[in-house]
Amino acid sequence: MNFEGEINTLVYLKAALFSFSLALVTYNILATIRAVLASVHGVEKMDAELSDFYIVDEMQSTYQGMMIAIPGDYWKKFGEMGLTDMIEQLKELSAKMNLKRLLKQP
Repeated sequence: MNFEGEINTLVYLKAALFSFSLALVTYNILATIRAVLASVHGVEKMDAELSDFYIVDEMQSTYQGMMIAIPGDYWKKFGEMGLTDMIEQLKELSAKMNLKRLLKQP
């Protein structure tokens, strides 16, 4: 199933590989965010209550605001962080999140 994820309308091999690669990267980002949230707020809450749609929507809107309000030089430190420091930073930020905004709608 994973290897048959190509969109039928992408007749160019490079376009299909690029599209598939973007899908994998996007999924890995979402999985990382869900894992950090689960480590801080609990696995049960992540599996039963939180919506992937609302998580992605929150990321998109927050990202756009941050790119306007925060200068580009500030972001360089994240590229230079080690893995442990990055994990701690993500946990610290996720602890401040209001998860009520990300709940699934019945």
